[in-house]
Amino acid sequence: MWDLNKLECVISIKNHTREVQTIDWNPVKDSIIASGGMDNKIFLYDLREGIKPLFSFQEGHEIEFISWYPFNENIISALSERGEMISYDIRQSKEPIINFVAHEKEATCISYSEGNLKRNKRSCGNMF
Repeated sequence: MWDLNKLECVISIKNHTREVQTIDWNPVKDSIIASGGMDNKIFLYDLREGIKPLFSFQEGHEIEFISWYPFNENIISALSERGEMISYDIRQSKEPIINFVAHEKEATCISYSEGNLKRNKRSCGNMF
């Protein structure tokens, strides 16, 4: 991560074994960040605690996109290259609370509505 005022790298996180494709900051807890990569992994970090992951999740396919649910800072969703949507409640076990294939190919963004997770394709157009 870069300090744009100093124009220098201040934190370097190297837990993924392949390219990182997506990152997202928690909307409420600004020290919490998540990353997803081509190594099929999702990592969650609390930057106050250093670069050791708080959690990691292993999926079956590359992670294309991750996003924190804006109405609950404990829920994070990921989209895979096979069109799968996986959501976790980080207060619970490592088992997904939502897991289904919604598309024939990769999904690359999510749009939310309070109370519902809404899945979208590349265009980010609402499916419902």
